[in-house]
Amino acid sequence: MKRLMPLLMTVISSSAMAGHEQADYARVTSAVPVYKEVRHEVPRQHCWQETVSYESRRHSAAPLVGAIIGGLIGNHVSSDRDAPLGTFLGAGVGAAIGSHSQRNERHHHIEERCDTVYDIEWHEEVVGYDVTYRYHGRNYKTRLPYDPGKRLRINVSVTPAG
Repeated sequence: MKRLMPLLMTVISSSAMAGHEQADYARVTSAVPVYKEVRHEVPRQHCWQETVSYESRRHSAAPLVGAIIGGLIGNHVSSDRDAPLGTFLGAGVGAAIGSHSQRNERHHHIEERCDTVYDIEWHEEVVGYDVTYRYHGRNYKTRLPYDPGKRLRINVSVTPAG
């Protein structure tokens, strides 16, 4: 019991002191905004013109068709004795012409390309207020996240002096 009594007195006195806190209002004498530089990335679209080249493929049967047509023409224009040679030469020339006509063609055109880029902008933002207030003839200072206006609600606690 002797050990329990000091502990009990501490708990009772703590709860008694907690009951001596009350709210009141103090007069605000100044509220100065506090600024901070804040970085913002602002997106914008950046576009440009670009020359693009591509190849178009022609029909792959062109050398074969050229060889057949060339062979027929070669056979027709050559004499009976030289017909196989004329057919062969005509087919070779026809295949070469067909192959040349089948070459890939390179085309160029202009396309618009776009990308998103980010511009950096700096802005000052209010991050709080340095507030001076007066209560019972004394000045106090604090930083608040808001502008309190003309009056500031404060907590007042009373504790024994000694």
